[in-house]
Amino acid sequence: EDLQKAAERISEQLAALAMEKPGDKPGTAPRLAEEDLIQFMVKLSVEGFPQAVQVQRLRKYTGTVTRAPEWEHESPDSPWKPGCVICEEVAKAHGGSGEVTMQQEACGQVRLVPGDRVTFCLPEELEAQKGLPAMFEAKLVMLAQSHRPSGSVLGCCRIRLPRPAPSSENKPQPAPLSLFCHAFNSKVILSGLSIDVSESELMRFFSKQGASKAIVA
Repeated sequence: EDLQKAAERISEQLAALAMEKPGDKPGTAPRLAEEDLIQFMVKLSVEGFPQAVQVQRLRKYTGTVTRAPEWEHESPDSPWKPGCVICEEVAKAHGGSGEVTMQQEACGQVRLVPGDRVTFCLPEELEAQKGLPAMFEAKLVMLAQSHRPSGSVLGCCRIRLPRPAPSSENKPQPAPLSLFCHAFNSKVILSGLSIDVSESELMRFFSKQGASKAIVA
């Protein structure tokens, strides 16, 4: 419960912080918006709760994948060969061709192919603004658009979903759901559902991710 309160406190602090951009006048900086990417340090408040400090907004770029990360079986230490993204915004801001390297670990569980449109950020850009050398590498890579066939798997992962508290105090709290998830263009298929899981229970979570309907078969 204390950790949950601490997380809520940090969220409230981040939502209230105003971030300045170059050229902005003091007091006119826009507030952080939902889905903004940020970088921050954490320190304990007087009450002993984690508090976000030195918050910096990370610029979000949009680019096209020219080479997806590739699995290399012969290299156990670094099994993924880096991919590449081309971005006109990076070229305009920093010169050059706008090519940015992309590691699979920055893509999470999504599987990209050439031609996919992605969003990403460049944490090293903050160091470059301070006059320090920076080698740009895409971080927090997220799939924005793909023209692959509808049956193509965009990613797969395993998720754990907490279950609602039972209606009766005499019943124990159900264990979290552990589900295998395969994501496609317009749907997500889950396996490992227990027989007592309802569509309304799934929608408690997936409706917040943009889902319009859940079907339990």
